[in-house]
Amino acid sequence: MKNKVILLILDGLGYSYARKLMGNLEGWVDSGEASLWKGQSVLPSVSGPCYASIHTGLTPQEHGVTSNYHQGKLEDPDIFSAVKSAG
Repeated sequence: MKNKVILLILDGLGYSYARKLMGNLEGWVDSGEASLWKGQSVLPSVSGPCYASIHTGLTPQEHGVTSNYHQGKLEDPDIFSAVKSAG
């Protein structure tokens, strides 16, 4: 069976609170079934630019999403396209 990936993004939830409140996910990390990565927000720290940066690995200045009011598709390659291409 292929490995499965769950990308869990909790908008506005601080890292320390997430670690305290998500015991079931912490158990997966402790058992080696999951990995935990701590990220740092981009600026501006609003949902649209942050999600676009998570998906592309680029800064808002590079991908062009600088507010929650961006319309249209991202022009840059994203993580989902890369995973799909890899099979």
